[in-house]
Amino acid sequence: MAIRAIRPSDVRPLTASPPAAWRRGGRRFALAAALLSAACGDSSSAPTAPQDPPAAIPVARIALSTELLTLYPGERQLLHAVSLARDGSVLPGRAIAWRSSDPSVATVAASGAVTAIRNGTATIVAFAGGVQASAEVRVNAASPDAALVGAWRMVALQGRALPTPYVTLYDEPVGDAVIGRLEIVIDSAATIIGADATYRRTYWLSEWHDGRRMYRWSWGDYGSWARTDATVSFASAWIQNLRSQGELALPGVMHGVESLWPTEGARPTRWERRAP
Repeated sequence: MAIRAIRPSDVRPLTASPPAAWRRGGRRFALAAALLSAACGDSSSAPTAPQDPPAAIPVARIALSTELLTLYPGERQLLHAVSLARDGSVLPGRAIAWRSSDPSVATVAASGAVTAIRNGTATIVAFAGGVQASAEVRVNAASPDAALVGAWRMVALQGRALPTPYVTLYDEPVGDAVIGRLEIVIDSAATIIGADATYRRTYWLSEWHDGRRMYRWSWGDYGSWARTDATVSFASAWIQNLRSQGELALPGVMHGVESLWPTEGARPTRWERRAP
């Protein structure tokens, strides 16, 4: 029997297009084939082992903003600390813990703020990642008045935080009008106490008419001060017979008794010393 070679023209598709059943099932067949292929994988390649997370870079040392603090009682200063790697790069996000060797001399807050309490020496230690660094704190009042000299701000009047009313009047005539409720409010106050035994005090006030602020102004005086133990007396050189006094409470707190005018009754105040 003779065998004839098959020519391309002899090959004909069974139909012009796949049967409708094939077309409908084609997508399902392709999806099933893809899932089967993914499940079986390539037998020629080994599975990839899960990768361990990178190990944390250890802390090599802690750098402090200073290694020596010289403070006087009541003074506060912030210590900054950063964790460093062996190559000197900063390691962000590493928690710093703080400790004072003698809290009766100087304390340290979680923020690194160091507050001097009394004369003496203490060591402030910072810890991170099993590493520590320390700074020496020397507390020595240059003079008995060192805890007093500086800038102070009033934070409370009669137990109420500023701003707070100083005077409240009802049905007060002002010009051609009668104000149902008139308030004089102390917004803030500051005192500068000098080493030359002088002081300058300023109050910032506002006037409110029936809940609406109408005016703002400042008021103050200056004079001399004297200290006996923890008691401080202030005598105005501008307003005759205006005197006040305060009791120092370390660190950096003074409880005062004062008024804005000699004929007014004195009221309790609280002042806090501003950080230098």
